[in-house]
Amino acid sequence: MALRTTFPGSWWPYPDLHQDLGRYHRGELPREQGIAVMNQCAARAISEQREFGFNEWTGGEYFADTFVVHMPRRLTGVVIDQLPEPDGFDYDDLGHASIVGDISAPDGLGNAEAFRRENALDGGVVKATVLSPFEMLATALFTHYDAFEAQLPRLCQIVNKEIKELAEAGCAHAARGRHQTERVCDRGSDFTASPRAVTSLLSTARRFGRTIRSVRRAD
Repeated sequence: MALRTTFPGSWWPYPDLHQDLGRYHRGELPREQGIAVMNQCAARAISEQREFGFNEWTGGEYFADTFVVHMPRRLTGVVIDQLPEPDGFDYDDLGHASIVGDISAPDGLGNAEAFRRENALDGGVVKATVLSPFEMLATALFTHYDAFEAQLPRLCQIVNKEIKELAEAGCAHAARGRHQTERVCDRGSDFTASPRAVTSLLSTARRFGRTIRSVRRAD
């Protein structure tokens, strides 16, 4: 069983629930059953972290699939043309998505929804994670440069809406993975809109009086 790595806040898999969790993320389990499984996983993760003496804890990010391979399924204007490997080991195993139109997220990114659910659990979470636009489409980013940059304003709007929903749900702090953001900035002029994207996200956080903390994943 592979170690789960989503974005900041991942916790380990539970063998007795891992199969059903995978079925949910593949769309093979009804939503109500999937939510019940995610709540069981999150409740265990919270309990274990508190027992370990952590002064901050997460719900384990079970609402997310491995890394961010669940993201294309939440977006319109994107098609998955290569499925991820069931027990992926590195970035080559994450599958591939293509940008085919204007991108939107009718049901959000899932972070605010997960926060509301996990905040209501015993010892509920008080902080959350949120993806940057660059993590949202990590499986398409570096093969669709022009299409991605054309959609960047829309992606920023999607993330800003998620930040707003987190704030309205009572989340005071959000951690944002910075790994892909750094990779994009390292490319220099390939993505000229990148600085504007980061400024947009930080402005939204300030407007709602919230903190966004950048967290680098260990590779």
